[in-house]
Amino acid sequence: MAAEILIVWPDPRWAGQLHSALLQGPLDSSVDLLTRYPDPGELLDLLREKGRETRVLIMGLTDERRATALLQAAKEAAPQIHRIAVDIAESTEALKTAMRAGANDYWTPPFEPAEIGQNLSSLTQNRDADSNGVLLSFLPGQPGDGASTAALHVAEAIGFGTGKQVLLIDCDLQCGTLGFRLGLKPAYSLLDAASHLADLDDLWDRLAVPWNEIRLLTSPESSFGLTGERLEALPGIIESAVRAYSYVVVDMPSGLYGPCAGVLRRSNSICVVCTPEVSSLYLTRRRFSDLGEWGIRRNKVKVLINRADSRDAPPRNEVERSLGVAAAWTLPNSYHELNQAALAGRTVSRDSAYGQAITQMAAELAGFQTVEARSKWRKLLSFG
Repeated sequence: MAAEILIVWPDPRWAGQLHSALLQGPLDSSVDLLTRYPDPGELLDLLREKGRETRVLIMGLTDERRATALLQAAKEAAPQIHRIAVDIAESTEALKTAMRAGANDYWTPPFEPAEIGQNLSSLTQNRDADSNGVLLSFLPGQPGDGASTAALHVAEAIGFGTGKQVLLIDCDLQCGTLGFRLGLKPAYSLLDAASHLADLDDLWDRLAVPWNEIRLLTSPESSFGLTGERLEALPGIIESAVRAYSYVVVDMPSGLYGPCAGVLRRSNSICVVCTPEVSSLYLTRRRFSDLGEWGIRRNKVKVLINRADSRDAPPRNEVERSLGVAAAWTLPNSYHELNQAALAGRTVSRDSAYGQAITQMAAELAGFQTVEARSKWRKLLSFG
């Protein structure tokens, strides 16, 4: 089914230009235009209108307060919908406000049909292809920033929240510890997947070890085996994985190598994990540069600030100013809980501050509603 797009923008001139550009673009899409802000209940009805499936919500920031309130409502009620904020001129503060309210992307004129089509094509293609799963990559700014821990917890939360098959792949060849920290001793690893690429579609049940809500493909015990042709097999491993699983979460290494580019280009979302430390912020900016040189679109890249409330950590807005981008998520400094969980070979409780933040992040990435979001909307729609 073609992607359904809803534009909400009380600016007839710019909304009309955007509407026209979308209709002229390469996507076979139905585009609706609303030149006024609805109330949250009406917006929910529009997003769930019978006979169609809205997949992209484009919200104009003419009235920033009302627009961001609607973005927040859409994020909580229908997190699977891609949310784009648009404005007539680029504004760092507007970008940050929109991202915090739930926008996944931020557009400003000129609205060129070809460019807009390119921005939306990967989204619609990936969601229309029922045979392919969603690929989520986690990339640390520097070693020790907590990307592996976040990837593990997000993978488990997606499995729990969606009830679908989730595969977590540890691609850190030098420092991969996910299997170790979970107390697993799998018979097979990423090296075996690379060695049997031609038959891999039929081997996942043997290669990936089950754990809780997910399955895990660990990194090899030796970092010397996955080289040359076997290393070049990494993008092929990922393609096979997304054919076999609804969600594939990849824990990327801190040192990127050539074949990583294919994995990151294929990813639906790339989560760059940093901390408020100066060195982490510096290296995270370098990550943005590396990804740009590989031709990876910036709208795929989301920032997660880990240990955001650490002692002496600067405020979030200062961290964002240093990075030059707005952060999509933050995680609290839960060192003691995470350390205890690692010693016990488990994840932290979903009821903890870290667990709740992870659940919300997973819901946004995988498009499922948390219990709190469902309860809030039931209360709103019953006028309770």
